[in-house]
Amino acid sequence: MIFGAFQRRFIFRYTTISSLVLLVLCLASVLKAERLPIKTYTVADGLLRDNVFKIKQDSRGFLWFCTVEGVSRFDGYSFTNFTTADGLPERHANDFLEAKDGTIYIATDGGLARLNPTGTRQQIPNPNDSLFTTYLPENPKAKSFQVLFEDESGQVWAGTSDGLYKLNAQAELEAVDLGKPLTGVNVLSVSTIIKDRRGALWIGTVSSGLFRLLPVAADYDGDGKADVAVFRPTNGVWYLQQSTNGFTGVAFGAANDEPIPNAFVP
Repeated sequence: MIFGAFQRRFIFRYTTISSLVLLVLCLASVLKAERLPIKTYTVADGLLRDNVFKIKQDSRGFLWFCTVEGVSRFDGYSFTNFTTADGLPERHANDFLEAKDGTIYIATDGGLARLNPTGTRQQIPNPNDSLFTTYLPENPKAKSFQVLFEDESGQVWAGTSDGLYKLNAQAELEAVDLGKPLTGVNVLSVSTIIKDRRGALWIGTVSSGLFRLLPVAADYDGDGKADVAVFRPTNGVWYLQQSTNGFTGVAFGAANDEPIPNAFVP
């Protein structure tokens, strides 16, 4: 009986210890499995500079890094760098935007740069075959571009060191009137831009508060200006005189439709 009791205690202790060991090993394996691999990239790996201000991804999956020396593009294996030697107007890159039409814009402290897909790298700069085309506003205080934003209509907005701008259909920068900066502030520096579901554009600034730009009524071509529209019931056509896209006619409804008075509920 004594031997039996001792044997039972031994088996119990052995089983308990074995269970604890297995539990510790299982927990260790789980913790090890949840530990994410971390790889640090620096200038030694091809990155332009170790100071990275913004990261964006384009439609092809490339990652773009805005640095104090230009822009680095990462394809998953190596970096391709773009600097002032390639046509960037200034080395400090603040933001990156790939528009819906595939155009790539880079906001720098020396202007807005557009990447030319047919441009080439050159030992001697050639403005007719450069990798970048630079856009500058008339206001010299606004040459530093801080943030870029494209809305659902394809309109590109740019926040600068002195005001908000939009890129029109002729690839020209148009200043957007936001009023004057607060008292004691010399410039209206725009730091962030977003559009809400109601179509209002929100503009954050440095030391001048928050602005809300409401959508323009009857703006059919998305240029921020009211257009004229006339409906002719005899032929069921809307005639539009648009400030940017010009005159056009749009048929209302479909063939064999029968209009019913007071049937429309907005």
